[in-house]
Amino acid sequence: MLSVTAGEPHRIGRPRLRTTLVALGLVAAVLAAVLPGCDWPDGTRFVDTVFTEVDVTRDVVYRRTTDHQGQPVELRLDIYQPRGDTLTRRPAVVWMFGGAWIAGERSQMAGYAEDSARRGYVGVTIDYRIRPGSGGGDFLDAAMDAYDDAVAAVEWLKANAATYRIDARAIVAAGYSAGGINALNLLYLPGSRGPATSPVAGAVGVAGLSFATPTADDPPALMFNGTNDQIVPLRLGSAHLQRRPAGRGRLPVHAHRGRRPRDRVHPAGRHPGADRRLRLRARAHPARLPGQPTAAQLGRRRSA
Repeated sequence: MLSVTAGEPHRIGRPRLRTTLVALGLVAAVLAAVLPGCDWPDGTRFVDTVFTEVDVTRDVVYRRTTDHQGQPVELRLDIYQPRGDTLTRRPAVVWMFGGAWIAGERSQMAGYAEDSARRGYVGVTIDYRIRPGSGGGDFLDAAMDAYDDAVAAVEWLKANAATYRIDARAIVAAGYSAGGINALNLLYLPGSRGPATSPVAGAVGVAGLSFATPTADDPPALMFNGTNDQIVPLRLGSAHLQRRPAGRGRLPVHAHRGRRPRDRVHPAGRHPGADRRLRLRARAHPARLPGQPTAAQLGRRRSA
């Protein structure tokens, strides 16, 4: 019971189009596993696993700021690179965890980042500000803090692109649940908050939704939403896609039923985040991510 909604790349100049398509090789990998008629030769970089080992640089401080209580915080990220890679400029995928902006940490997305690196990307996991114990009542302010942090993380990656051999024009934001919302916000909020234009080449949202309305100039997006998701219902998760300007191209929703419980990232809350058929999912990751709050825990926090 997983669905896919996707926006095709807009009509843009050839250099930018090539950059976007390379950055969204991640999207190609996902579509190859889900949509009929999509196929690539075995061993295709950005689609298949082409590296066996991954080098990880941990605990890199990308931002110093204050939390909602005015206390100083250091925000960190981990960088996953394919070992032995000789490519000088590589697309990067920034993975952001879920947890309703009240819980979670970057290690939850380690399997996704490692899987990205094995396919030839630079995988990145980031921490962003959360509000433990807040009960979710100020979720919008918390989401905006997280958005600002995500913008800062992308800007840091661009500033340090040469060090980590990242193609600064080909950075894709991705995430699960609240992290998926963060990723989509990086597409649609710039212009009204933060930078004038989106800092990323595209976004992948897993069990997320958009806070804003797309415009014709926004980069492409790919979304996965569960048809039985009781936290982010399908109608909310895919609603923004229906608001894309006519004539810019859309892919239909594809629903996959009969999923097994172990295929869910967050099974307790009927909030699916991965499917066995989608090669995007890192096999090394357990079905329930470490530190991910259960539905009962989220309920207790809301009632506190």
